[in-house]
Amino acid sequence: MLDQMGFKNVFDKVYASAHLGVQKPDVQFFADYLGYRDKVWSEDSSLAEWYDMTPSAQIYTAELRRAMEQYGTDKLMALANASVGRLRSMMQDLGIDSSLVSPFTDSTSWFLWHAAKERHLAANPNAQAAMPNANKYNPHDPLVLLDSFASTDERIAAAKAIEAMEFSQLGWELYRLSSPHIDRGPEKPPAPIDIATVLQSGSSASENLRRLVNEQPKREPGKDTTLSTFKLTYLGQQAYENRNRPEVAYPE
Repeated sequence: MLDQMGFKNVFDKVYASAHLGVQKPDVQFFADYLGYRDKVWSEDSSLAEWYDMTPSAQIYTAELRRAMEQYGTDKLMALANASVGRLRSMMQDLGIDSSLVSPFTDSTSWFLWHAAKERHLAANPNAQAAMPNANKYNPHDPLVLLDSFASTDERIAAAKAIEAMEFSQLGWELYRLSSPHIDRGPEKPPAPIDIATVLQSGSSASENLRRLVNEQPKREPGKDTTLSTFKLTYLGQQAYENRNRPEVAYPE
C-alpha cells in the first residue's frame, strides 16, 4: 500500500526497538485520520494490515490521538484542511493541471501523518537522532500553532514547520510527475511535466532542480520509492519560489 504512495518505512526497525511498550491505539482511529480513507482506500482490512505491520503508524496514531485530545478534533482538522487547500493553490500557481494531482495530496492524511511525526520527533530527541539524515532535520511540533498559550517564537517555529511540510508534499508531487525513474506502467509513458516548465525562464534554480528530479530514488527491491524528505522539501520550495509568474500589466 505505501509503495503506491512512493514512501518506504525506513524507520520502522528504529521505532520498534526504541518504543517497546507503547500501547497499541485503535486501528479505527488510524483508518479514519491517517489511512487516506477519505480519498484513496476504503478497505478496512488493508488499512488494518498497514497499521499492524507498521510500528511508525502505531506511534503516529497515538501521537495524533493525544493532539486531538489536547486541541480538539475540529481545530486540528481545520488546520489540516487549510494546509491541503494551500497546497492545491500552490500547484495551481505552478500551472499543474488538477487532473494530475494525486488523491494522496487531496487527503488530509498526509498533513496529519507528517504533523504527528514532527510532533513525536520534537518530543523525542533520541528517536530523532537515530533517524537517517538526522542532521538535515530540526523538528518542531507544528500543532503548537493551535496552543493559545504558546509564545510568539513557538508559534513562528510551528508555522515554519507547517510550511516545510507543505513544500515537502509539493516536492513529492513534482518528483512523482517529472522524474524519469517513476514506474508509470508497462507502456512507459513520458513524465507528465518537465520541471523546467514550472520555473521562470532563465531561473538559476533550473539546473539544480532538473538534477534533483533525475536523481535515483531510494529503492526497495523491485519497487520505486521517492527522495528523502529534506530533498523533497528543497525541491518543492525552490520550484515554488522560482515559479513562472504572470506578467503584471501596469497602467500607462
